[in-house]
Amino acid sequence: IRWTPEGMGLQSALQARGADLIGVLNGIDPVVWSPSADENIPLPYDATSLGKKEADKRSLLLEVGLSLEEASRPIPLVGMVTRLTEQKGMGIVPAALEPFLLDGRMRFVMLGSGERRYEEAFQALADRHPTMVFVGTGYNEPFSHRIQAGSDFYLMPSKFEPCGLTQMFALAYGTVPIVRAVGGLADTVQEYDPVTFAGTGVRFNRLHVDDLSEAIDRALRLYRQTPHWDRIRGNAMAQDHSIERTARVYIDVFGWAQERRC
Repeated sequence: IRWTPEGMGLQSALQARGADLIGVLNGIDPVVWSPSADENIPLPYDATSLGKKEADKRSLLLEVGLSLEEASRPIPLVGMVTRLTEQKGMGIVPAALEPFLLDGRMRFVMLGSGERRYEEAFQALADRHPTMVFVGTGYNEPFSHRIQAGSDFYLMPSKFEPCGLTQMFALAYGTVPIVRAVGGLADTVQEYDPVTFAGTGVRFNRLHVDDLSEAIDRALRLYRQTPHWDRIRGNAMAQDHSIERTARVYIDVFGWAQERRC
């Protein structure tokens, strides 16, 4: 078990009983969250037809207001669907994104709501970069599916994250996660290694603007780079984070516990 300081006051108790704790990851519904069968996206796709994902990206950019000419430009798109809270790492995101937006190296689309200071910060970012940043507030599940399908990268810089689900959605959709290596994010996203071609995303450690910026830079350098771009997305889509897998783990855990009692 990897301990972090954010234990909500239970750190000492968890550490004392660490040998008795077993962590089980969340799971996602592979019917609802499947790019090959998703009725919320314009063009379903799978790992063998990632060219269709480009069409979903273009459709998403048209939906948020870009012209066809602008939407067709080969600029990486970073997506985020989140609660706008300190726990989700929102305090470092606008400052980390700004240099990349100014240089035209990426676009950013976000759906979320939460603390007013963060809503205002992201809206201000969109106001400064009207053709590069698109912010939606509130809850809209169909649109969240289109963000997952249409984005090239998915950003999740959480302060702490017991497990998390949206990075699992991103993996299923071949949307490369950029995550802070904490909690369930560290358990589900492996740093991509261009030498071995193993890994599913990009990770960073410190909750700091510089560290997030460096991770975003590494991610953007993978965009459309042969052979790494197809390999990392294929690796991501090959992961099994289904609720069925989670259920099997629970069955194994309860069976193990029953054996110990006997």
